[in-house]
Amino acid sequence: MKFLRELAGLFLSASIILSCSVQRDNNTLKDSYSSIIVEDVARDSYSALSPLETIATVNTPEQALDYRYSHLRLGVSKSCISSFSETHNSGVGLCGEFAVAYASLLRDNDFPPLILAMKKDNLFRRITGSEDYHWVFVYQEKISGLWGSLGVGCWDTLSPEFPVINSLALMICRKNTLNPKDQLFDRWGVFNLDDYNLDYLGNSRQDGLSFFRHHLPPMPNSFD
Repeated sequence: MKFLRELAGLFLSASIILSCSVQRDNNTLKDSYSSIIVEDVARDSYSALSPLETIATVNTPEQALDYRYSHLRLGVSKSCISSFSETHNSGVGLCGEFAVAYASLLRDNDFPPLILAMKKDNLFRRITGSEDYHWVFVYQEKISGLWGSLGVGCWDTLSPEFPVINSLALMICRKNTLNPKDQLFDRWGVFNLDDYNLDYLGNSRQDGLSFFRHHLPPMPNSFD
């Protein structure tokens, strides 16, 4: 009988210790998670800056990418493609807004505002009028001369390792098709925003850039 009481006491002690340990671990996890949230909020120092101040702060593709992950999140904006000022103020956008943001941030650092436009343009889409685009900012590294890209995620954000822009575009297209739900892009082209009468910075007006795609020439290149 005494043995059973001692054994029960041991089980009770073990349960208390285990309960305290789990509670302590849970509190640690909560503290860690809270720290991550606070750190993420603290990292977004761009919220306190105006669009022009942000442009003056960001000088390199690496800093532009930090701006994207610190300040921007994926979400539908008011217009099809918003200006940089509108995107900066809302903090949300899709591939078009992200590409325009990168171009706006780096234009004053001798990176031309080059946009890689990829289009899904098969017969079905032409008949139904449901053309689908994807937009990526592309740049040439100043020292090596190699091409890289800044996009919405890891599949379209590639380090400057490509000697020609054709290879970069093809790699982005291939990475997109790793998702079986996605369809292959048919055609692509690179366009300089400065070649169009666009206020993509949004300094003088808040027009969306949705009309940009309607003024583009035919996509000159094929993925075939």
